[in-house]
Amino acid sequence: MKHNILLAFSFAKRDFKERYVGMGFGQLWFILHPIIMIAIYSIIFSELMKLKGNISGNPYTYSVYVVPGIIAWTAFSTVLNRLYNIFSARAGYIKKINLPAYTYQLSVAITEFFVLSISLCLGMIFL
Repeated sequence: MKHNILLAFSFAKRDFKERYVGMGFGQLWFILHPIIMIAIYSIIFSELMKLKGNISGNPYTYSVYVVPGIIAWTAFSTVLNRLYNIFSARAGYIKKINLPAYTYQLSVAITEFFVLSISLCLGMIFL
């Protein structure tokens, strides 16, 4: 079991490296995506829609509520979507290597947890 968990970590590391390999900015997208998402939602909800929290007169107080919720929802939906497609995406590995199914699922969860922690750190810096 320990070997399978270590293998899941190596799958997660490989997945993290390969995810944006064909893109222009490469792995910089792990940092750019949350920053762009936070900026867009903050501008849309705070400036254009004029939504304000009841905390103070600052126009960006609503972002304090929106940013953590959007980050958490994005992580949750990404994990579910990737877990749904993991067996078809890893069909080549599954046919060649005899491993328990949870190894592939755990690797997706580890990767998305790392992406979530990056997003939350950037969100905390923003807030």
